[in-house]
Amino acid sequence: MNAGEGIKKLREERGLSQQQLADLVKFSRVEISNLETSKGKRGVYLGTLLDICEKAKFDKHRLAHFTFGLGDPGTGESEEAMQELLDWYHGLSDFKRGEFIGYIKRCIQEGGDAHTLSKAAEPDVGYG
Repeated sequence: MNAGEGIKKLREERGLSQQQLADLVKFSRVEISNLETSKGKRGVYLGTLLDICEKAKFDKHRLAHFTFGLGDPGTGESEEAMQELLDWYHGLSDFKRGEFIGYIKRCIQEGGDAHTLSKAAEPDVGYG
């Protein structure tokens, strides 16, 4: 699942139409549709996602879990994956941590999950 699909899931859980969400966050319905289907020409910026979550009262932590394929935090299915990721992250040098955080930011800016970023842009941090 990517960020747009996560927004769609949260929107549908709240029983909102695309137009209702667009009105809440001051976007057009077409922009919401493009975001949810990844048809936009550019990726989604982290600030935009956080702004949508704030204005629509979506749980930003759930969106992050959906975006990075960690499952729904409310079901407990993500706990093992999250622990594995944290254990791995804590074993990195400060330099490698910086590379990893930069990689995650680029994934978000390109509008999706880690699968949408080109292999050439991936950091060599030894995960996956």
